[in-house]
Amino acid sequence: MIENLRSLAVLAAVVEEGSFRAAGAKLGLSPSVVSHHISNLEQRLDCAILFRTSRKLKLTQKGAILHQSAREMVAAVTNGLDAIQASDGQPCGTLRVAVPQVVLGDIFTQILQDYMSAHPKVNIEISLTSRPIHPVNDGYDLAISSVFPAENSVENQLLMFTEIDLFAAPDLARKLAETSFEEISQQMPLILSPGFSGQDWRNLFVSASAKGPSKLRFRFQCDDLSLAHSLCAAGKGLAVLPCSRVDDDLKTGRLTKVLPDLQLEPLRFYAVWPRAARATSLTRRFLDHILHDIGQQSDHRLVTKPDRQSSGSGQNPCP
Repeated sequence: MIENLRSLAVLAAVVEEGSFRAAGAKLGLSPSVVSHHISNLEQRLDCAILFRTSRKLKLTQKGAILHQSAREMVAAVTNGLDAIQASDGQPCGTLRVAVPQVVLGDIFTQILQDYMSAHPKVNIEISLTSRPIHPVNDGYDLAISSVFPAENSVENQLLMFTEIDLFAAPDLARKLAETSFEEISQQMPLILSPGFSGQDWRNLFVSASAKGPSKLRFRFQCDDLSLAHSLCAAGKGLAVLPCSRVDDDLKTGRLTKVLPDLQLEPLRFYAVWPRAARATSLTRRFLDHILHDIGQQSDHRLVTKPDRQSSGSGQNPCP
């Protein structure tokens, strides 16, 4: 009986998400396990419930009848859990969140601390990543991404802007000042770090010069922002870093801003979550908390759109 209920829940997810893979991501199951549940139902009923093609899944006539019952079952369970949670007044459960390293600075860390203090019964799994995450396909409740997702399976909301700029250690900065812009891409060591891709570097040089470099040579490449930051401060290369991350380095002289005439567009970050998430779900509650805390922050370099037009000197607002 329990196995049948599990299989019905899987069927409801498959129809809602449109594929075995997406349903598996939502439920934390592999596509093969999802397929196994559907096959079990078909064997028990001795009939097909899904037509499978290379492009889509479609319910059979009997499958549509079974899906209606499966959907009502899942809705009844969900409503019951929501009712108990509402009466208790305390959200509970586990929230899986994917966050780019570029975002995980002091402000977002404070947001997490505030949320955990306000919701002691909620467990949070944070995954730091340098690649775009699809919350449905990759099995996350919420992802923060610099890639604007335009898909029917997810919702998204512009969350924040963060300023970035070019930085180098003082000795390298002095050498940079003696190097022509056309020679920088070949003679200066460059560090490729999260948040600013190789194509972004190429676009930067092309926008600042009539003839961009045919090839860029990166002295160091990594997907760890902390390591790239440390190497830049140690004088090992020129790097693009979030302004909010280097405040102390600028004050102590470990780093200096270079090539101030170049204006780098701020990074945009979106909150992305499964469209199926209910308004009362942990996902939506966490998103509301992020938006509220961002609205309370005083460091507007990170959380609001910078006013480029007000800086008549052409300098970046990064200190």
